Amino acid sequence: MPIFQPLSRLALAVVLIAGLRWPPAARAEELIARLPASGSVVISIDAARLLANPAWKNLIDDLTGSASQALAPIMAEFDATCKTLEVNPRQDLRDLAFLLPFPRPGGQMEEGLLLLRGTFQKEAMVAALEKDESFKIDGKIDTFEGLTAIRAVGKPDFTVFLASDLLAVGNESWLREAIAVQNGKGPALSTSPGFSDLVKRVPAGTPVWIGAVLTPESQQQIAQAASDTPYAAFSRMVDLLLTIDVTTAIEARLQVRAETPEAAGVIGSTIEGTIAQARLNATGAPAEWVKLLNGFTFKSEGAMAIVNLSYPLADVKVLVQRFQETTSPGGPAPASDDDRLDPGLPPGESEPEGPPDSGATDDPPQETNEPGS
Repeated sequence: MPIFQPLSRLALAVVLIAGLRWPPAARAEELIARLPASGSVVISIDAARLLANPAWKNLIDDLTGSASQALAPIMAEFDATCKTLEVNPRQDLRDLAFLLPFPRPGGQMEEGLLLLRGTFQKEAMVAALEKDESFKIDGKIDTFEGLTAIRAVGKPDFTVFLASDLLAVGNESWLREAIAVQNGKGPALSTSPGFSDLVKRVPAGTPVWIGAVLTPESQQQIAQAASDTPYAAFSRMVDLLLTIDVTTAIEARLQVRAETPEAAGVIGSTIEGTIAQARLNATGAPAEWVKLLNGFTFKSEGAMAIVNLSYPLADVKVLVQRFQETTSPGGPAPASDDDRLDPGLPPGESEPEGPPDSGATDDPPQETNEPGS
């Protein structure tokens, strides 16, 4: 029984389940403080805050309902895992954090640490696993650094109870570092150079955020991969932070901090140019996709390039449904006139030949007014 895989799916499925009711005491900031200082990328999800929003829960309910056939095998496996572990995700799971190394060439991420916090019943979970016939074949309950561990024979990743309410999933080296942080004998990520500043920039109460701090090695990796491309300037990134809040809209902000203001300006211009090109290519696309592209705004603050996005939750539902239609085995559904981008031309007139003018210039991007800046 590969423990890492079902627990990873257990964590990811949290954000797919509608109607969750968790106590408001869950705070992802506290979970981040338990991560060791060995990774470069953090993904933090405070599910209690995220799913306290009725509009978001309704959206997830609608999307999982419309995709019920596609999700059925995943949810069946998820339910079976929950039953085996005696975990009720509607009551027990609160928040989670992933710590990862910087992606290797080709996007491979073979290592990492997953922390799951909730109201777990360790004794009940262990007893349930010991009675499970499939677990008896290739699993065992063991101790690791004096703590209860759930192992899968022949698998590099396993699970350790750091506390009755905290599970850590990873390989031996990552788990040792997590235990060292817990015992006050190892450096924590939140106090390490680079990440200590990045964590302070996360607004209090942010339900989802992703942060990365680049090392000289990762900068060199980007430089090699992006050489002779418009994205070469990204090798001069110092860190990046994506925060996502949910009200009646998804409010996302990407902050890219560079070595110099000049490098930040080039990075910001490159991102803005990429979005501008996507807008040019969106003629005839569904209106919700065009609205998404038009929701991006850009600005620069010193050595920071900032990209904001505001997109209504109601349009997210329609956009996902459009995507499901185009990727279904039957192919895309016929588009109606209302689904097409209206070019706004008077009757009887046709569009001019050649691509439309994007308005792009060689001048640096000007600061725009956008909500939440």
